Amino acid sequence: MFFVRVYIHLAGKGRGFGEIGAIFLASVAESTNTPLSLLALALTVSCFCKQILTIAECIVGRQRGHRHVLANGAYTGALTLTLLCAQTGILGMRTEQKAFLLGLVLFIVVSALLQSLYEILEPQLLALAANRSTSRGQHVRSVFLAIIVLVASLCASIAVSRFLPIDLWCLIIGSNCLLTAIHTLSTIIVYAIYRLETESMDTWGQADYVVFVCKTITCGVEVLLALNVVCFGHWTLTSLAVLVFYMYFSIWRQLQTGIVRVQSRRAAYSSLSRLPRVSNEALQQRRDACAICLSDLLEDARITPCKHFFHSACLKKWLCVKQVCPLCYSDLCKCKIPEALEELFLDERRNINAPEEREDDNSESFGAGNPSENEYFSWDPKSFKMWCNARILLLEAKIMSQRAYRRLSGEERKIRLARHIQNFREAYPDFHPSSIYGRRNLLREELERKDMLERRLRIDIPEFYVGSIVAVTYSDKKLVGLRNRFLGICISRRLEGLKSQFTLRNVIEGIGVEVMYEMYTPTITKIEVIKLEKRLDDDLTYLIDAYPEYSTFDIHMEPTSHVVGKPISINPLKITNLRRYDLIADYRQIMTDIDEELLIEQEMLDFETQRQQAGATKRKILRSAEQPYIHDL
Repeated sequence: MFFVRVYIHLAGKGRGFGEIGAIFLASVAESTNTPLSLLALALTVSCFCKQILTIAECIVGRQRGHRHVLANGAYTGALTLTLLCAQTGILGMRTEQKAFLLGLVLFIVVSALLQSLYEILEPQLLALAANRSTSRGQHVRSVFLAIIVLVASLCASIAVSRFLPIDLWCLIIGSNCLLTAIHTLSTIIVYAIYRLETESMDTWGQADYVVFVCKTITCGVEVLLALNVVCFGHWTLTSLAVLVFYMYFSIWRQLQTGIVRVQSRRAAYSSLSRLPRVSNEALQQRRDACAICLSDLLEDARITPCKHFFHSACLKKWLCVKQVCPLCYSDLCKCKIPEALEELFLDERRNINAPEEREDDNSESFGAGNPSENEYFSWDPKSFKMWCNARILLLEAKIMSQRAYRRLSGEERKIRLARHIQNFREAYPDFHPSSIYGRRNLLREELERKDMLERRLRIDIPEFYVGSIVAVTYSDKKLVGLRNRFLGICISRRLEGLKSQFTLRNVIEGIGVEVMYEMYTPTITKIEVIKLEKRLDDDLTYLIDAYPEYSTFDIHMEPTSHVVGKPISINPLKITNLRRYDLIADYRQIMTDIDEELLIEQEMLDFETQRQQAGATKRKILRSAEQPYIHDL
């Protein structure tokens, strides 16, 4: 019917293509004389908008998720058209009035469609700017779509001012189209800045400042356009109610956002200026990496009071969001920041030099007869190496003697045994030493346990076993969102100490995927136990030869809670007996040392109590799902 009306206007009435806008509106008005035709128009607009949004998602490479029907921009436009037509009583109007109102409603739908296109484009364009592995074609397509949205928004705002009389509604529609154009232009500029920073070899320190200025100007222009709408005349009761809502959402909230952004940036600059810089020579000797961008620390680095190193630009961006350390989350506003860099290492130097000072006091009498001996004898590397080895052996002997002295007996041993976690080896295999005693290094075990306890203080590492369903969230600079989450069944846990590893397996789109994680790597940000259970085997690596159904789990699986104090359920599922033949199985048999486990438990409890009394954390590091009252014994 619509195309017939268009043909009548062009052929029968002799109107030219110069009046295509008026012909289009008149044809639509003449085609919507009944409620069914109006519903057909709404469905047509909905399908048209949906196809445009789908094409836009395909162009930018965004995954099309299954959203709610009202969350889709196409259905929102159709619903807006239906409600406005029903409210204005468009079916009982003349053709000229109906054409004007339909033009106004269609411009509202176009404005909402352009806003939906911008919401699809903005996050994807900013994610592409930070990703180096994306193809050039995807960048070209995304920028091309951004230019189309920019030009279409400008054309829509110009069309509103030309074809419709200027009143409150037309001014709101035109300002919304113009705001979409300004936001799109701002996003293109930010994308270009981030892209240049990503492609360049040297980091541009002013990029963050330019982006902040661009966003501030955009926010200011948005507020000015909103004030222009508010200052427009025709103060009626209806327009006053509309303006109140418009002032709140378009002016007051934007001003609040801008003020918070400026305040957070000032606080970030203030905190960053208090942190001391690290010299390039110290960075070259340290050979560390920034935990925020995961790139090497070569120049322009800062050190926090908790002795963590970051790039100044990276730390500035982080402090604009949170005034805490990115690694340990210690509050930088409450920490006492020293004026000199040397004061940060003063406590460590005192602790390290304390035993050396005592040894120097004991050896003063030996070197008193020849005070200038160091002036005549040069430094010998071989002798220094032998001296270091001797010191290490002495420390190991000291640790062994301390452990032998700490062997418990009597009532204290009974108390510890009552509090002892029965399945300590299974719950904390990373804390248990090597079963091959001849290969043990007691000094390394002592130092690694301290680092492991510090790491558990920063991140919650829950209790899980082989057969449990675990989800791991880790950071990766090569990903689009710089973060990924993988869920699967734990098929193995191996090694001990800081080298402790666990492997998760899942079948993704028909392909078996196994990911091996290091338990204490800083890239892991979160470990979740979705389902806590055990299997009959302590090694499920044979699932690679089993059917995919045995290792297929929903990536969005809901967590199943475990009642604390109840025994952990054992899944009796067993594929087949695929025991591997190991020629040195007897040599590798697990050695059980109850005294060793008691000492490790006590060390964990002492560390936990010390940090809780200092107010550093309230987290319980030593815990068991089957024995919840181990702290009360």
